[in-house]
Amino acid sequence: MLKEILGTQTNTHYQLVSQVFWGLLACEIQLQKSRESTELTTIRKIKEMIRTRFAESPMGMLHHTSWLLHWSLVFSFTATHTNGMFAALLADRPNFGDVYLNVIELRAQHLMRHMVAAFLLGRSNYQPRPQASNSRVKLSVLQTNALETIGLPLIMRESRNYSDSFTQFTTALLEEFEFEQ
Repeated sequence: MLKEILGTQTNTHYQLVSQVFWGLLACEIQLQKSRESTELTTIRKIKEMIRTRFAESPMGMLHHTSWLLHWSLVFSFTATHTNGMFAALLADRPNFGDVYLNVIELRAQHLMRHMVAAFLLGRSNYQPRPQASNSRVKLSVLQTNALETIGLPLIMRESRNYSDSFTQFTTALLEEFEFEQ
């Protein structure tokens, strides 16, 4: 109910509504809410608010989207069971586009190591399957080849600017086929 009320107040009291939704996301992380409830409501609302509020300010949009990625990273990797939200934001192009990949490329290259881990966890049977059947917007299931099709091209483009053990492992395994390295 609060989310519905706040949804109508977005245009008039942006600052207050923004703080409430970021606080709501923090509460959902602490309470370990399901990916379905968080992604379909809070994450999408914050994403929409960022897009409308910072349409004229690319740097503001980049900054706030970077924060959203960091929060979703915490949400994904602190849950009792991995919930795949971080991987979903990066890989679900029909619902989220390439905005999050662009943010990693432009501002937060250090998140590439977490992208590799999230995509590798997404390959396992441990990856949860979205259960939201009553929603108009469906959650997508992470493709098993997300690391090869989404992660590897980004890692290769950014290899001159950023490299760590995760990105080197991915490059050695999937690009160079160097199993001794």
